[in-house]
Parts: sequence; C-alpha cells; structure tokens
Amino acid sequence: MQFRFRYRYLICFLAIIACFALVFRWMQPSAQELLNEAKLALARRNLNTAEQRVSALLTIEPHSNSGLLLAGDIEVQRGDSEKAIGFFDRIPNNGTPEAILARCNAGELLLTQKRFLSQAEAQFRHAVDHDPDNVLANDRLTYILGLETRSQELIPFQLNMIRLGHASPRRLYLLALGDLLKTDIKLIQQYNRAAPDDRGPLLALAKNDILNNNYSKAITTLRRVVERSPYFFEAQLSLGRLLLEINLNSDFLDWHSSLPESIEQHAGIWMIRGSWAVHSDELKAAARYFWEAIRRDPNHQQSNYQLGQILIRLNRVEQAAAFLDRASALQRYQNTVFTNHAKIRSNKLNPKELNRAVEESESLGLIWESLGWAQLLKETQPNSDRAKDLFSRFHKKTDGLPLKRCLQDSNPAESIDLSELPVPNLPSEIENEASIASSSNDQEKIAFLNQAAKSGISFSYFNDSNLRIEGLERVFHFTGGGCSVLDFDSDGWPDLYFTQGCRWPVDEQSFEHLDRLYRNLGNGQFEDVTASTTILENRYSQGTTVGDFNNDGFSDLYIANIGGNRLFENNGDGSFTDVTETSQTASDRWTTSCLMADLNGDGWPDIYAVNYLSGPDVFSRVCRNQDGVQQSCLPQNFPAAQDQMYLNLGDGRFQEVSAESGIVVPDGKGLGIVAADFDGSGKLSLFVANDSVANFFFVNETSAKGAPPRFSEQALIRGLAFNHAGRAEACMGVAAGDANGDGLIDLFVTNFEHESNTFYRHTSEDYFSDDTSSVNLKNQTLSMLGFGTQFFDADLDGDLDLIIVNGHIHDSPSSKMFPQFFRNSGSGEYVELKTSSLGAYFSEKHLGRGLACVDWNRDGLQDFVVSHLDSPVSVMSNQTSHTGRFLSIDLRGTLSSRDVVGASLKFVTNNRTLVRHLTAGDGYQASNERRFVIGVGPDEEIQSLEVRWPSGDRQSFDNLPFGKSIRIIEGCDIAFER
Repeated sequence: MQFRFRYRYLICFLAIIACFALVFRWMQPSAQELLNEAKLALARRNLNTAEQRVSALLTIEPHSNSGLLLAGDIEVQRGDSEKAIGFFDRIPNNGTPEAILARCNAGELLLTQKRFLSQAEAQFRHAVDHDPDNVLANDRLTYILGLETRSQELIPFQLNMIRLGHASPRRLYLLALGDLLKTDIKLIQQYNRAAPDDRGPLLALAKNDILNNNYSKAITTLRRVVERSPYFFEAQLSLGRLLLEINLNSDFLDWHSSLPESIEQHAGIWMIRGSWAVHSDELKAAARYFWEAIRRDPNHQQSNYQLGQILIRLNRVEQAAAFLDRASALQRYQNTVFTNHAKIRSNKLNPKELNRAVEESESLGLIWESLGWAQLLKETQPNSDRAKDLFSRFHKKTDGLPLKRCLQDSNPAESIDLSELPVPNLPSEIENEASIASSSNDQEKIAFLNQAAKSGISFSYFNDSNLRIEGLERVFHFTGGGCSVLDFDSDGWPDLYFTQGCRWPVDEQSFEHLDRLYRNLGNGQFEDVTASTTILENRYSQGTTVGDFNNDGFSDLYIANIGGNRLFENNGDGSFTDVTETSQTASDRWTTSCLMADLNGDGWPDIYAVNYLSGPDVFSRVCRNQDGVQQSCLPQNFPAAQDQMYLNLGDGRFQEVSAESGIVVPDGKGLGIVAADFDGSGKLSLFVANDSVANFFFVNETSAKGAPPRFSEQALIRGLAFNHAGRAEACMGVAAGDANGDGLIDLFVTNFEHESNTFYRHTSEDYFSDDTSSVNLKNQTLSMLGFGTQFFDADLDGDLDLIIVNGHIHDSPSSKMFPQFFRNSGSGEYVELKTSSLGAYFSEKHLGRGLACVDWNRDGLQDFVVSHLDSPVSVMSNQTSHTGRFLSIDLRGTLSSRDVVGASLKFVTNNRTLVRHLTAGDGYQASNERRFVIGVGPDEEIQSLEVRWPSGDRQSFDNLPFGKSIRIIEGCDIAFER
C-alpha cells in the first residue's frame, strides 16, 4: 500500500516536471527566431547579444549552416579571425550556398588577416569547384596566383573572369605576360613572414632572386619547395630553367631524372629539354622537344621562336615560317597589350589600340582575350555600333568554349607534323663540365686611367632636367649625348666631337649650349676649337657619325638631333660649313643614332638615320606609375618613328629613298645601329637595335654596284629579331666584331635591367644564335641597364674584349651603375674583371651613355671615350702594362669610297689567323676611330696581310713590322709607314 502511494507520487511529480518543460520550451524562441535576433543584433553591432543568440541556436542545432556562418561573421566583427575561420570550417564542403559562402569568407580571412596564401587558395578553389561563376573566388584566385607568379595556373581563372564580364587591361596584361610575370616583392615578403614554409610565396621570392642575380639563394629556395611539393610544376620548371641557364649541367641532369611523370603534360618541361638539346648541338632532338612544347601550349613564345630557328638550320624553311610567324605575332600582341596597360592611370584607353588588340588576339586564336578587348572597347565607346557588334560576335563565339587560352586549330603544331624526329632521353650524368675562370695575372695587367681633365677636356651633357629634383621625367631626358672620333685636320692625331643638349623647347637663336669639337694637339692635350671650326650646333643633339661624304679626304660630320639633323662639310682648312639645307638631309624626326657609309656600292657614302619615338606629346608627357608617382616614360607609351635613308647623289645632294630601299618597316623604335659586310658579299647590311620591339636586320640586296639601294628585313629568319626566348628586348648599344676567332662578325647588344645583354654568335650559315649564357655574359649583366658597348683588344692578345657603360633611365638610388669590362678568355668566353686595378673609373657609378673607341695618344693601345648623363665625359687611357705585339692600320679607298666601310683584313702570323672588319654606326650614338689596331699576343712574325676592299679587289702584303702605324691605299702595293 505504501509502495503504491509512493509510485503514484513519483508519477505525478514527473508529470508536473514534464508540463513545466513543455511550458518552458513553448516560451523559448525557435531556431529561426534566434537566427533572426542574432542577425538584427549584429546589424546593430550589438555583438554580445548576437553571440548569445547564435550560441543558443547552435545549442539547439549544432550543424546549422546559417548559424555557423553568422557565428563566423560575429567573430570577424570582433577581429578574431582564428575563431571565425573555425566556425566557417565547421560547414561541410558540400556545394550548398552556405558552404560556398563559408569557403569564400574563410579564404578572405586567410588571405587578408592571417596571410596564409596556400590555405586561402584552397578555400577559394573549393568555392569555384562548386560554383564556377563565383566572381569573388575567381578574382581572389587570380590575385593569389598572380602574386605568386604562377602564370600557367592563372590562365583559366583569368579567362573565367572575362567570361563573367570582368575584363580589364590589367587582367589581359597579366595573361600576356606569361613567364615574365613579376611579384610585388614587399607584399610577398609579408606573406612569407606569416607562413615561412608556404610554397607559393617561396616560389615568388625565388623568381625575384633570379631577377636580381641571386642564383644560389634561388636554387636553395626552389629545392626546398620541390622536396616538399614534387608535383608543384611551376617550381620544378623554375628550378630546371635556372640550373640550365647557369650551366650547372650535372645538377640539371640530377633534377631532370628525379621529375615525377605527371610533369610530362606541361609545355615547360619540353621547352627545357629543347634548350638542353640546343646547348648539346642536337638540333633534330631540339626541334622535336620544342614541337612537343607547342603541341601543349601554342602560345609558348620561346618554343615557337626556337623551333623556327632550328628548322631553318635544318633546311626546313617552309615549316619554320609558321612557327616564326607565330612568335612574331605573339610579340606584337604583347606590345599592344603593354601599350594599353600603360594607359590605365591616365584613363586614355585608345579605341585604335583596343581595336588592334581585338584583331591581333583573334588572329592568334585567343578568342577569350578578343572578347575581353571587345568588352573594353564597348565600355570606351558605348555608342559605337562597331564596338557593340564586335562584343556580340565574340560573345557568341565563346558560348560553350572551353576555358583554354588558344583555339586548337590556331596551333601550328597541329598542321605541321614533326613526330618523325627523335625523342632521345636526356643523359643521367655528364662526364666533363667546363668552367670559366680567370687568373689573377689577367686581372692585374689590364688598367685604364681617366685623363679627360688632365688633357684639357671639360664637357658635360645638358639635358634640361634637374636630376636631383625632377629626375628624368620626360622620355627624351634619358637618351643623353654621343661622341665621334675624327681626324678633322688630317694631322694623324684623332680629335673628339661631343654632342650637346639644350633648353627645351629648342630656341634656334640661343647658343648657350653647343656641341663641342676638341682638337688633339699630339702632346697629351686637347684644345676646344669649336668656335674656330664655325660649327654652331645648338639643337637638342643625340648621336653623331663621321664620314667623308664627298670623298675629298677630309672627315665630315652628321649630327642626329631631335627635330632636325645637321650635316657639316669639312672645308679642309680647319673649318666646317653647314650644308644641311643644300644636301637635303635634315630629317624632321627624333634621330638617336646615325651612320655614313656607301650602301649601294657606287663609291659615295650614304646616310642612315635611326629614329626613335613619335606622337603629339612625346616631348611633353610626364608619366606616372600605378601609385601616381612620377617616373620616366617608357617606349610603349608612344608610337615609333620611321627610320630614314638618304642616297648620296655624288654632287653634294642627297635623296631620301626610305620607301624605295625597303627599310620602311612598322614599329621600329631605334636606338643603335651597325653597318657591316656580314656575309662577305661586298655589300653593307644593317643591324638596328630597337627598344622593346623586334630588332631589324636589313640585308643588302642591291642588284649591282651603283644601282638603287634595296634592302630586305630578315631579322626574324636570321635569329636577330629577339633573344633566345623569342622576346623583344629594350635594345640600345651594339658592339660588332669577331669575338670567337672564326672570322665572322658577331654582335653584342645591351638591354634593359633584368633582361641581360645579348650575345649573337654568327654561324657559317649566316644565321645568328643567342649564345649569351654559353659565353658567360648573361648572369653578370642581368642587373644592369646597358647603353654604349664596344669590342676591342685591351691587352693586344688577339682576342676581342668587351666594355659596357651602364646607367638607368630614371632617378633613384640605384640609377647610377658601374661600367663593366669583360676579358676574352681566348675561345669567345668572357670573364668580368672587377679588381680595383682596372682603374678608379670602374669603381665609380655613372649614368653612362655613348661609348667610342680610339687610340688617342697613339701608343698602340686602344683607349675609349664615354659620355655620361650626370657627369663630365671620360677620356680613358689604356694603361695595361704587359701587352702583346700589334700593328696599327688605316685604309684609304680609291675605287671604293674613301672611308672603305665594309673592308676587312685577314692577318696571318706564325701561330694564328685573325680577321678584322671595318664597320660604321658603332652602336649607340657613337662613331669609332676608323683604324685597325691588331694585337697578336706573343707571336713573332707577320706572315701575310690580305685586304679585301668593298670594291671587290684584294691586296696582299708580306713582312710587315710590329709596333708600327701604316696606311694602305686601295690599288697601291706599298704600305706607307706613318
């Protein structure tokens, strides 16, 4: 009875409790109500209340995606990104809208707050996997991959942004950059500090180290990355390219043998194999490797260019054309993209340039990019029917198109089958690895002394800018002045001419700043004789050249100016007459460099004017970078100016024959030039160094001596248009000479910072090969911006050494740069000498510009003269103490023009044969002394000397004495000692 009572009591008690629970639960808000209250509290920034409501919600429904999202948002407002990410990560990656939003939110925090790039990338990739149209995720992925310089992985996301209607000049610019993509170094360093082991920032830092010549550090970083992430192909390819570029052959083969099989799908590995085969002189294998690269990526510029060049050497010229044409078209498109990108800050997108980008991208099969440019054109010209039609057409063409950069049928490798060529395996090791080294003796014996002040020369170039205050704010401020060597009074001592700038705009009535002519007195002194020679050159002068245009035996001067060149005729009595008007050689463009030489073989020297930039504001525009900071304008900001050729009529008059001669080629932005008989034909061909566009190589095809001059532009098929990667460089100075002793004229071209200078080896097939790395001239010049350069034999050992003067085009702490001297090791390989024994000049930084060679003190040692932008000119005297024997020779033509540009000497001693060529133009705004100084080292006997004249005649001389200066006259069998 008692038990039954207690049992009933317990039942009643539990029932009461249950009733209270039901009442309590009825009185509590629902999950939806808690969510709404939390959202309202968060909107009112009442974070505590919002947190309480969300906490209650997650107690009821721990897996509420909405609750977890809101909890994360609350922590974002509190500034606790760690907790916020924790809440977002609790939402499963199942493709629901909440899950996608959670991935984006977490990615944004990891990117901006935690600075963990790889983790942020993973979150955004998850979002895109489930929602390909997610603009935020696609945009952030393009940002991350671009910052990490992962150019290939970047492509599909950039294309998707275009598909989603978010084209921009910047986005299209990054697509076109490809392997040239650079990081924001300060920003990437911040990400690296936050996550020192994150592979993406490490890759970007390594690439930046490569740009700055820190190869050892870059290799260490890249090896660290690939050891942890062997399938990270962008890092693998960067490491392989670097090991190959710096000739670490054994390390390169070790790297190659350890690659995972999956990397075979990437074009880059095939390009690297092709480069290896080129270095090993296995041309058929190289062609196959590059073809395989193009099959995978038709936009691989280097592979297209290299394959075209190799096919020419394999006598498969027709097949070569398709690949070379594509390489050139890719370069033109890249230049157009750069031009549009350069105008972002000024909001001056030019419809003409946008139309060009549309047409060029379409011709390359880059249809997604065509759509992007059409979109920008429509935004720029909203009322243009053409812009609307273009956008509509490409919108239809891309409907359903895969997110690949190029259409398959635009790939030349699809129509040209090279599968019959071998695919050899790379060796696993190398037997002998050559190294380049220099002895201390080499470095101790070569020395130079600046004797400008001591010899009486005091001259500085005036460019009408204040470097300390304004910098080089206008594009014409950076080019500087030139220098020429001439014996204007025929006394046997070389005189010096320096060009001068002036206040801008030019005032023809002002003579405040004048070009200067210094007469060599023959006693170690020079005298300023400008006034007595009646040369009054008061325009904004650039380069200068020397030649005897009327064949009277006296050197004349042609001056390159901005807006009006001048020709000064040497009267033979120590004075000059301005004959510009009567000779009709003024030009009306911006001429930088120039030359006088007989270009059609009629015996009369003609004139070639290298012209640079044009446009209505080319001399007034002040450019700024993306941060609004003033900077020097770039050539991409302006259209090119067409070069000009003036034919000497033989009566003091010239006729412009630019169009008829074949030199009218679009997009030349010339800075340097050399004329030489490159092929032994007796005709002068022309190499023009262009700034940021393809170089020109005008092959002389004049039908007969005295016929109208005719040239064919063949830089692309001769290997001179681009560097080994098939890219145009900012080319300036040019040195011409036989660097490797094979009797052929090689070319060395100075370029912009981070491009390295380029050494073009002349092969027996009249083809030029970029051998910069193999002759040891790449790594040492990457961090420099070169201008004037010359080959000359400093120690008279018979091997041509190399000198370069450097200096930037903008004003910054790193603008001034050291000059460089490279000693020829004897086989065409070069070693940079850096010891103080070279002289104080090489220990000082300058803004070097024009450079001309001369033996000004007639001691048989080659000296040189340099103009600077920021300091007086230098007249360098060769002080080398231990030298070889030499013979100094100058030539005079009778059947040929008096200057005999194009003549060559074949010099045979008891131990070797040397060939030297007389050239004109001499690179950047300079004109060398027209004299051969031939060193033969310790050789004891000159067995013979053969002169090949431009007329075609040949003469031989025996038993010539060492240490003498002689003159040889065409047709005269006697060598006159001077």
